[in-house]
Amino acid sequence: MTIEGQFEHTAGKSKLSLAEASVITEAARQAGLVLNTSCAGRGNCGGCVVELLAGTYRQDGSTFAVTAGERRRVHGCRTTIVEGPFQIFVPRRSLVETGEKVVADFVLNGRHRHEPTVRTMKVQLPKPVLREPLGDYERLARLMRNDLGVQLAGASLTALRELPRLTRAEIYDLTVRIGWRHHQGWELVAISNGGQTPRSYGLAIDIGTTTVAAALVDIEAAKIVDTSTCYNQQIRQADDVAARIASAGADHGLEELNRLIVEETINPMIQLLCRKQGIGTQDVHRAVISGNTVMWHLFLGIDPTGLGRMPFPPGANDPGAFRARDVGLTIDPAALVDVVPSISAYVGGDIVSDIYVTQLHEAAAPQMVIDVGTNGEIALIADGRMFVTACAAGPAFEGLRISCGMRASTGAIETITIDRSSGECRCGVIGNSPPVGMCGSALIDFVAEGLRAGLITEAGRYNREMLGRCPRLREQPDSKVLEYLVAPQSETDGLDHDIAVSEKDLETLLQAKGAVYSAIRILCRRAGIEASQLAKVFLAGGFARYINVANAMTIGLLPELPAARYLVVGNGSLAGAFVALIDRTSWQAFRDVLRKPEVVELNLEPDFQDEYTFALFLPNFQKELFPQTSQSLGG
Repeated sequence: MTIEGQFEHTAGKSKLSLAEASVITEAARQAGLVLNTSCAGRGNCGGCVVELLAGTYRQDGSTFAVTAGERRRVHGCRTTIVEGPFQIFVPRRSLVETGEKVVADFVLNGRHRHEPTVRTMKVQLPKPVLREPLGDYERLARLMRNDLGVQLAGASLTALRELPRLTRAEIYDLTVRIGWRHHQGWELVAISNGGQTPRSYGLAIDIGTTTVAAALVDIEAAKIVDTSTCYNQQIRQADDVAARIASAGADHGLEELNRLIVEETINPMIQLLCRKQGIGTQDVHRAVISGNTVMWHLFLGIDPTGLGRMPFPPGANDPGAFRARDVGLTIDPAALVDVVPSISAYVGGDIVSDIYVTQLHEAAAPQMVIDVGTNGEIALIADGRMFVTACAAGPAFEGLRISCGMRASTGAIETITIDRSSGECRCGVIGNSPPVGMCGSALIDFVAEGLRAGLITEAGRYNREMLGRCPRLREQPDSKVLEYLVAPQSETDGLDHDIAVSEKDLETLLQAKGAVYSAIRILCRRAGIEASQLAKVFLAGGFARYINVANAMTIGLLPELPAARYLVVGNGSLAGAFVALIDRTSWQAFRDVLRKPEVVELNLEPDFQDEYTFALFLPNFQKELFPQTSQSLGG
């Protein structure tokens, strides 16, 4: 039975035919609309609220009909379309922008070359002759070697099956597609009847613990044509790395986590990107995955439980390349899917990409890369030695575990300033629309501004002496716990609650910043330098591009340095995957990076717990580390 209906939204109407009953969020995805499911379908974030205008639906086991004239608000992730014709209105605040700047932006250093990993070309294959007992493939290989300078190292079974089918039909005007296999050479991937030479597209994918970013790339033009972002749907099971490892060890846990990242996260992004560009998913002929070690283990369905206990052995550090059909990606089945290699259990391909993009491994002066994310990764080079580590920052920087938190998309408060005399705030909102929540950059601003205004103490609590003096500081209903009102419900984009920052939110952010800063301290100590000696600090990660560095230093997230020493590269993990698509020579550089670092396990460092505890204060219990901030605060 076909279920007909339509979604209505600010950009117009999207008609849809469903083959069967479907959850609204999934139906919306089929219509090219991505709803905000930051709670991963638990139904407790309110991000996917829609209005039902007509149709029959099921929610929590009960079926109900909506007739003309009614408007019923429901959570899209918990409501199923049962019968049509359905009519659903999606407010702007419930839509996720698929090209969000925070995760897709990056800066390249210009060191890469244009040596594409996929090439498509037309050839005229010589006909067979009796005096030369060469097969079709051997004649093609000779032609490409002699005329095009391409040495084939092998062929896919798909291509070998198709080639004689064409030649037996007297078709010798051919279009061939070759793909580069690292350490092996060119492989004949596909072959077809000559005609127009199709473009070769690829996917660069950054698998983050909280957020996944993908870029659709015209490989031969070395150009990104579109980007998409989505919450990693594995957060339905667990929202940090340690919890994912534990979940993978449960019955069918690994299979479910693999399904959530491949089928529920990446494949829908692929379909959306291809639909927007008017190409088929089969036109995507290569993919590169970059992410931390646990994330790509789960993507490949490799048991990661060894990463959860000493000595933390991964299933592999450098897994190589796989066919798309074998990993479940809905692109050209014969396409190769490369995985950027990792350094260790918790120092993954994402920081390898960061190091390569920043050329940290070639630096002479002390330099550092900080990848700010759920699994924060840091690399430091000094006196020719490189040290790397990872810290469990948690997803606060990306808007999770924060009561009013959200990803940086339309409606997210991204900047905040607080008047030091009145305690009133002014907010900058992405898209200049009414607010829906706060993203990570705004939370950092808020804590820094609140500290300067005397609203927040150095212990990371609200100053009760300001209660009554600052109208926005209030006690939560039915408790004595304080919170700060950022935006009342009446000023939001259809929320049924105020946007406020609680003391629990402050605590969560301080734990995240404490994890990052204490890791920085430990690496500097291992290298025998002070943070003040760092000539450059690169900030990586999609979120890092929009951090106010001065505010990040004020709260003690980053070392107190001249602002000019901080350089933002943005999503270095995605940048590394992009370069790996367009420059086949980059893989040797990735492997050069692998040989350089010394891995520092923070839990084995005797001073780590003390440094972490000190870093839970604002800006730090050790005030001498932040002399300018401490002086400005009167400390």
